Amino acid sequence: MIEKRTEPVAYVPKSEEVLKEIALGIIEGRIFCDRQIDNKEHVPLVFMILALMDEQTAEQLKVQDVCLIYEYINKSGPMGINGMPTFFSMRCLNRTDTEKMMKYYEEADKMRKEFLGTPEDK
Repeated sequence: MIEKRTEPVAYVPKSEEVLKEIALGIIEGRIFCDRQIDNKEHVPLVFMILALMDEQTAEQLKVQDVCLIYEYINKSGPMGINGMPTFFSMRCLNRTDTEKMMKYYEEADKMRKEFLGTPEDK
């Protein structure tokens, strides 16, 4: 029997090292995030836990200013939605950590493109 959690789960800010690992994981394709989903209505289809989440838990995510949802690709389910993976779990970043991680992502992506000789617009 699954017990319902009654206490809110507090967001724990991520270290700079963890944020860099997330950025690199997205670039390398080891991590899938909600920013990779073109139609935002499909986010709960990919991260199914969102569709199954109760209102109290969803409200906690809003209060904690969660704005990026991600998961490691090796945690994906057996079936995909429109070519995207599906997950029964998720990880989150709040707005502050998302902004930091995106700076690392842009920096690492630029270095990767320069190393590979890929034009900036690709």
